[in-house]
Amino acid sequence: MSVLLLLMELTCNGPASSPSVLSVGGVIIAEDAVINHAKPYHGCRGKTFEGKRVPEILAPAENLVLPMPFHTLEERQNHYTAPNVHLPEDYARTEGTSFAGPIILGCAACIWQAQPHWTANQVKSAIISSSIRNENWDDLNAGLIDVAAALEAVPPQTSFRAMPCVGYFSMTVVMFEWQLYLH
Repeated sequence: MSVLLLLMELTCNGPASSPSVLSVGGVIIAEDAVINHAKPYHGCRGKTFEGKRVPEILAPAENLVLPMPFHTLEERQNHYTAPNVHLPEDYARTEGTSFAGPIILGCAACIWQAQPHWTANQVKSAIISSSIRNENWDDLNAGLIDVAAALEAVPPQTSFRAMPCVGYFSMTVVMFEWQLYLH
């Protein structure tokens, strides 16, 4: 029974459990675009088998307005959101953490460009420590990315080194400096 309870709390594993991975979750941006009105987006949350909390950072994942190059008027009218919102032609609302991940990656690239001497782990630390917290998504235990605050952060000196692997063979597992895992 205790194993079952443990598994009920576990919702993610795999690549998200690696210390060098930045796990990304999402928030639903309210149509008024006020951060305090944002709600948590469904998706992976909780702890991995290794005890790491995921997601570590949040980005918009619903009510995103993106270019949608419709080929015909009929295609535009049949899109699930385009006819219901007042958006310019060839734009529609969409959703998914598939969009949240690239937002975080783009923000990380901007931070790295502004702070080229920072390591990948320092960029990760700055992103997480400077994020905007909100009681509406407390259950995610993560904050919304804030690039301006991340640029002001003074990240700790951290690094990941190769870890020896115990077993029949002598081998070393190399941790990648930066990985982005979407869930």
